[in-house]
Amino acid sequence: MGAVLSRNYWLRNELAMKSIALICALVCPPCWLQSQDNCDKMVFVESPLHDAFLSSQHDSVNYGELPVLQLRGVPAKRSLVPVIGYQVEHIDPAYVKNCYFKIYTVSKKKVCNIDVFGMRSNFDEREVTARHLQLDGKKIASQNLDNQPFLEFDVTDFVKENLHTGSIQFYLQTDSKKMVEVASSESGLCPELIIEICSVSTKSMQVSSAKAVAEDATMSILPNAQAGKLTVELAGVPPGGFADVMIMNEHGQITRKVPLAIRDGRVLYHSIEYGDLIPGHYVALFRKGRVMIKNQFVLRPSKDANKLLEVEWTANKTKSQ
Repeated sequence: MGAVLSRNYWLRNELAMKSIALICALVCPPCWLQSQDNCDKMVFVESPLHDAFLSSQHDSVNYGELPVLQLRGVPAKRSLVPVIGYQVEHIDPAYVKNCYFKIYTVSKKKVCNIDVFGMRSNFDEREVTARHLQLDGKKIASQNLDNQPFLEFDVTDFVKENLHTGSIQFYLQTDSKKMVEVASSESGLCPELIIEICSVSTKSMQVSSAKAVAEDATMSILPNAQAGKLTVELAGVPPGGFADVMIMNEHGQITRKVPLAIRDGRVLYHSIEYGDLIPGHYVALFRKGRVMIKNQFVLRPSKDANKLLEVEWTANKTKSQ
């Protein structure tokens, strides 16, 4: 589960992706990136390649296809540990500014501490068990959970140090005796790895009002290197709050609805799962307040042996209506 863009993705989406590194290399050398003020943010919101949880009590059982990731700390023999992995081959560490790991909690009020550990072991959510995955990571972030709908952890240093490997993995631990539930990829509101990238900052790119932003908002549907996923590119969308992306078939029936948390950035890239769709023509509809954007795209059989379908990419961007 997770959304990421491979080397092939860069080649096929030069306008949307590869230009980031090219612009930064020509105009803003790495030393310039130390500035926190003169930076136009491009934000990649990655969904997991894999997510599951491990059970100490049932250490040979796989829990990789449930809508929640269960988390519990004590007693140790009944502990539950979520593990989440992302593929990030498309991100150049030289241009990364900030990185955040965001989880959505679906539990009732439980005051406890949640720790995030970074690990280097890869896993497959369909096969991973507590018996076979060694949790040998180091703690990189911690927060107190007290009935918040989500928690966001700063994982910048760990992500920068490990981007060159092409994958990022986390696991969660807690001191809670009661179970804490975190939304998984199967729920539609999955754990997110948020990576902010610096691009050229120019006054001409800045918009002075929310109305102007809404009028200039655009959306493109791009291919994704991972099976069962596509990438939604958004530009000029008013930041803050939630939006919905709905996928409709040729008959206008909604086949998939995905909530998106909209961050502050000039261009946003959200990787989402498109579900059990068949080859054909579809419409993606983005809605946030008074902003509504439609865009057509095509799912076709893939030449990649690892994927059944892929998005037929078009450079056309649909503006808000």
